[in-house]
Amino acid sequence: MSFLKRNIIANFAGQGWTALAAAVWVALNSIYMAIGLPFTHRRLLRGKMRRWFVKDVMPPLGAALLIAGLGRYLLSSPMRTMTATVGLSTVLVGAFLSAALIAPHMREWMSQQLTRLRSVMI
Repeated sequence: MSFLKRNIIANFAGQGWTALAAAVWVALNSIYMAIGLPFTHRRLLRGKMRRWFVKDVMPPLGAALLIAGLGRYLLSSPMRTMTATVGLSTVLVGAFLSAALIAPHMREWMSQQLTRLRSVMI
């Protein structure tokens, strides 16, 4: 699948159809999520898919979508290039941070890293 995905995307991007290449990337990864993950959970991780989806996927995804939606609402459409770059970068960082802070494993890891950094600084 990876070989096929790489060739399809490279073909579209090489012809100057970057938007189509991006759409193909999203579509192929969505197919993987819709088919590959349930198969994995059905065969290897029996009974864990619902918990994984509800506890590990939905909260970070919801937080990131909330921040992205707020960014979309707050950023006006006609903007200069630099303003748009800074605004979209801020929304991206905010979405990543909100998703990381709401995910329990990432929050624990970030706490450990901060504790480690504090012990080095003191």
